Amino acid sequence: LYLSSLTSIPEGFNPTVGVSLDLRSSRKYIGSSVNVQLPDVYTWRNREYIKADGIFMKVLSCKGNVYRVCRIAKDEVKYLVTDGNGRWSHGDTLEEARKDLIYKIKNRDTSRYNGLAMDSVLSFEDAVECYRVVTGACAFGTKNFVEDVLASKDRKDSYTIGEMIELTKGQYKAEKFAAFFKK
Repeated sequence: LYLSSLTSIPEGFNPTVGVSLDLRSSRKYIGSSVNVQLPDVYTWRNREYIKADGIFMKVLSCKGNVYRVCRIAKDEVKYLVTDGNGRWSHGDTLEEARKDLIYKIKNRDTSRYNGLAMDSVLSFEDAVECYRVVTGACAFGTKNFVEDVLASKDRKDSYTIGEMIELTKGQYKAEKFAAFFKK
């Protein structure tokens, strides 16, 4: 429940909201316990910032489960959506973010990667797709990784699974990616 103009709560006021009550800069939990993971929201110099899936962004606005955000030191407006259960997705458009959230939630077919060994070689494009399918990473997060991490290294035309595991350390669901190939 978002009540930006509310300045006080009368004694005994106890609505069932379900998640949180947003009173300008402070949030107060009200209601019964629900299985919702709130994002890491930070306030600094009267601005809100959010960290979701390891990506730190400035919050431009928020309505329900949709955030308009921008990456630090960049002017590009992006969208961030959540299902309220700890799953997030970023996108250049709201539609893209919502589609990627559905992609994350649904069961992806990883069978084509079964049996690959640490020294199995994939083209750059196939390696990126493999990481996305196995982890469920959204397109924006994957693009962010490719631009920020791989661009800083000498990008190769192909990678072994072992190299991809090393490159993705610290990235979204890197442990899941490594565990998939270490079974």
